[in-house]
Order: sequence, then C-alpha cells, then structure tokens
Amino acid sequence: MPGPHGTIDPAVLAAADAVAEALAVNSRAAVDLPSGGRLHIDRQLPFCCVARSGPGPQDAMTAELITSEAAYIRGAASPEFFASLDYLCRRLVESLVQEFDGVLILEVWAAAEPARPTELAHEALRPHFRIVAPDGRLTTTVEALAEALREVTIAGQQAEVEIVEGAVPAPPGLPPLLQPPEQPHPGCFHLGLEVLPVYYDSEQELEFPQTFALLRAQLTGALRRSFAAFAGSSTSYPPVHFEALGVSTMEDEAGEVDRLLSEVAEAYDFLLLLTPTNTEDAWSRFRSSHFERAPTLFYRPLPFDVDLQKRRLFNIRLEEVSDPTLQSLLRAKRDEMDLELTTLQKRGLPGFRYPAMQLFGEVSPELLQSAKEILAALAERDAKRDPATRKSPVMISGPEFRKIALAEIEYYRQQNPRFDATVELRDDIGEGLMVSRNRLLVPIQLRIPESRVRALLQHEIGTHLLTHFNGRQQPFRQMATGLAGYEVLQEGLAVLSEFLVGGLSSERMRTLALRVIAADAMLDRASFVDVFRLLHQEHSIDPEKAFSITVRTFRGGGFPKDLVYLQGVIDLLPRLNNAAEFALMWVGKIALEDLPSIRELRRREIVVPAALLPRHFNDASYRNKLERCHTMSARELVEE
Repeated sequence: MPGPHGTIDPAVLAAADAVAEALAVNSRAAVDLPSGGRLHIDRQLPFCCVARSGPGPQDAMTAELITSEAAYIRGAASPEFFASLDYLCRRLVESLVQEFDGVLILEVWAAAEPARPTELAHEALRPHFRIVAPDGRLTTTVEALAEALREVTIAGQQAEVEIVEGAVPAPPGLPPLLQPPEQPHPGCFHLGLEVLPVYYDSEQELEFPQTFALLRAQLTGALRRSFAAFAGSSTSYPPVHFEALGVSTMEDEAGEVDRLLSEVAEAYDFLLLLTPTNTEDAWSRFRSSHFERAPTLFYRPLPFDVDLQKRRLFNIRLEEVSDPTLQSLLRAKRDEMDLELTTLQKRGLPGFRYPAMQLFGEVSPELLQSAKEILAALAERDAKRDPATRKSPVMISGPEFRKIALAEIEYYRQQNPRFDATVELRDDIGEGLMVSRNRLLVPIQLRIPESRVRALLQHEIGTHLLTHFNGRQQPFRQMATGLAGYEVLQEGLAVLSEFLVGGLSSERMRTLALRVIAADAMLDRASFVDVFRLLHQEHSIDPEKAFSITVRTFRGGGFPKDLVYLQGVIDLLPRLNNAAEFALMWVGKIALEDLPSIRELRRREIVVPAALLPRHFNDASYRNKLERCHTMSARELVEE
C-alpha cells in the first residue's frame, strides 16, 4: 500500500489494524514486525516509546532499552521501513488521541559521537542524555524527565543531562517521524532522547551487559516519571502513580523464567534436608556422655544431584527478561538457590557454614545487644517473681495439637475453599513444628503449654501457611516458594503475630534471644559442647532445652538461621505505622527489602491483594496493639 512516505509493508498494515482493534477494547497488542522489529502495547496509554535499530550491536542494545516499557515500537532504521514505521505511529496516535486528547511519542537513539576519551575508565561510564524538544509545549514533561535522568548513576558517576529545544526529535541522518506532508493530530506530541551508549565500547566491540541492565532499570523509572507528568498536564488520562504506568502483565519470557526457577526450587525442601532425623537418639547419647561429647547428627539423603540442579539453574535465560523489577527479583532468587544448593552439598563438611553465613548473615553487634537486653529484662522479672505462685502448665501433645490445627485450617477454608493446607504427624523432625510449603509438620512427641497454642497457630498457620497460599495465587510463582532473603520478614511477622494475639510468652522471647547468643558463639568458633555449656551453665537453661537450641545452631555443620527470628522482629517494628504496607507483607513470602518492588508490581496489577489475611486482623484489640508496636523495641515486647 502506498503512503505519503513510500510503500507500507503489508505486515505493518495488518499490525496496525490489530493494534487498533485491541486498543478499541483496551486490550493488549503484541506483534512482530519485519526485520526483527516488535510492537508491544500493554493497554490504552497516552504514550509510546519508539526506537529505530541499525545493524550494529550498539543500535540493537539501545533499541532494547525501551522494551521494558508498557508501550513501545522497535523497528528497523532502514529507509525502506520508514514509511511503514511512520504509518504505524500515525495509526497508534489516531487510536489513542480519541481516548486521552493527547499522546506522547518518545523516540530513543544512541548518541552518534563515541564515548569521550579519558584515562579514567569509570569516567567513560558517566551517563549522558540529550532531550530533544521541537517546541515549548512540553515544558512540564521535559523538566520532569530531566530531573529524573539526573538521578541516573553508573559506577558512581551521576548523569549529565542536556535539553535541546527547537530541534528535530530524530536520530542523526534519519527522517523524523510524524512530520509533513501529512500533519498528525494536534494532540500528538513528540520528544527525542539521545543516550550515550556507555554499555558498549565501539573501539573494542565489547558489550557490557551489567552496565546495560543497570542503565535500563534506572531509565525505566525516569521515563515513567515523565509519562506521568505528561499525562497529568497534557491529557485526560486519570491521575496515577508513575509506577502504575508500567506493564500490567508478566511478559512470556519472565513467566518462563519464573516457572523454571520454581521447578528447581520445588525439587528440594531446604530446611527439611537440614533437619536431623535422630534428635532423640542424639540427646540420649549426649546425656549419657555427661554432656562431654558432641553427638553425630544424621540427615535425609539428598534426592537429587546438586551439580545437575545447578546446571538447570544457570541454563535459565534470565537475560531475556526485559522487566527490570522482575529480572532483579528473579536474579536474586536464582543466586540464593545457588547458595542453598551449595550449602546442601557441603552438609556435614567443614565448609558448610560459609554459604550458610552468606544466606543468613552474621550476628550484628546491635542484634547481640538486643538479645542480651531481653535476657537481662527477663532475669530481672524472674527475680521478682515468687516461685510459689508458679503453676505447672497444662501440656498439649502432638496428636492433640494436630486436631486443633486442623480446626484452624478449616476456619480459613471457610473464608477461601482453595486453602488446601494439611497437617502431618512426624517422628523424624525433632521437637519443633515445621512448615513445608502447604504442610504443617507436627512432631508426634510434641508437648507444649496450652497457653502457647494460639500463638503457635498464628505463627505456623496464620503466617507461614497463609503467605505460601497467598503467594500461590500470584502470577509471580516465586512469591509462594519465597523471594530471596524472605525468612527474616517471614519470621518477624510470625513472632509479631504471637505478640498480637497475646501469646508471646517470656519463655518464648528467652528462647529467641538465646538462639542469637548461640549463633554468635558458633560463628565465633565455639564448639557444640562450648555452646551447650554457655546456655546451660551461664544462662541457667534446662539441659534438654539447651541441647535443642544447640542442635538447631549446629545442624549441617553450623547454621545461623535462627538469628532471623529476633532480627525479623527488630526490623519489622519501626515499619508498623502503615496499615496498608503491613497488609502488603502478606501477599506472599517476601523480604522487607522487596517492599518497594512489590508495591510497584501491585500498582501495575502484576501482584494481587492477599487472598487470605490472618484471623487476628479482624480483632479490634489487635489493631490497638499494632498501632503501639512501631514505637516499641523488642525488649519492650517482653515487658508487655
């Protein structure tokens, strides 16, 4: 078909019709274009990014910068394709101007000049952007874009931003889009953005993928800020947070990476494989040795080849995920799973504790001080208490607790029939409760005070099982298995839930503090027997309980995970003045550091609200307690 600038490719004609039909019903359109091009429009939006890609790797990488946006056209820079690309842009503008009265076409290209010569390698990585505005109609948008771009930083170098007004917004040597002889709709606005390709060395023909990924992630946020400014000043588009202008569905590549990572994660149960199977026998032997010889701990055999799992893990093509937020979360999870597999591979060997420390960290001076303050507060309280007033608690057995837990699960199933949690009695997990995906594992030899039952239900079911279930309802599957580093927030929420239902006993807080003391000693090279004596003799703990804490600390060869319980509470308390943020923490198994990303994905509707919230969310007394929590310390939780 002939057009004002030449013949239009039949494939582009079909693509334009498909886009117009999709946008008419506010639907997604994604089509391939000739010469490796791509058009992606997530929904009706008052903007679209355009990039014309030449044959070289520098142009190809620059064109990829825009593929994380919700609306983009990536086309060939050849003269033969210009008429087709121009036609596609005009059809897009016609469809969107009718909806919003204004549409911004922002074209992105690589700077023609080479990277500035310098003797300092890091200086060559300083980002540089040139904003090209043909007229003064978009002052607000240009200022917003320039301000956001100035925050872009690569290798410690803050971006330089130049604004050029009254110039043609087109790459050097290429004709401008949306220009005469056929005038576009008066609601069409056009900007250009020239990017210094710090991610490519043209002299050595070297690509810098990490630099590219870092730049694209920051550029994505800057562009969305400018799109929000444009929408608010020049269109009828409803006001939204700039993050809501991102893609609202997971791209196919991200979905495939998410699926493959989940398959590897589901091939092993990390904590179960690090739980000794002979705890009772180990205690009997340790006691028979008069607490002088560390026991030998046995574990379940690994049901997979670690090297093969790692090969599967690193064959997953993370680099194909264009969404910076999802790519960052997926990469962090991939790296954590690599560490988990290494940890399992070294189970029982001298090098075990090093990957374990990378997973869970060390005991910080602040955490250690908090644990000591809690123990001191409890000792002071115990000293004032009359021993004659103490009563022997009513104890609940494992089978009895299972019945109670099943009733609690039924309560949630009444709220949502898809809640499919189960409870299993086990004789191979020691003395503590454990959650494995949607299963609550209960030791058959369990004996707990009746006063602790409600708290444990909120800890195990109301937190661990609920967040797993909520994560399974998300399009993003990692939120069920757990994003990288999720354990700190997860255990912080679980312990806080115990407090909110009035079940965080002094003895429980003492245990959490002692776990920190034990982890610190273990990381400081204390032996199993040394840590046991520290707990039993210096802290006057019952020998069987001291043994239990010590076993948890030394499982696998030195496992500092138990520090996360108290650390999670300490990290969580200052964040509890925001009820909406607190509810967001239940959408799946996430880390506190992930909240900005999860909030963004929620605004983009990739993350959905929690399908189930804990029972105590409906309790008025819980809300009063929660409001007080954000000004409290962990030690003050004991004083409550």
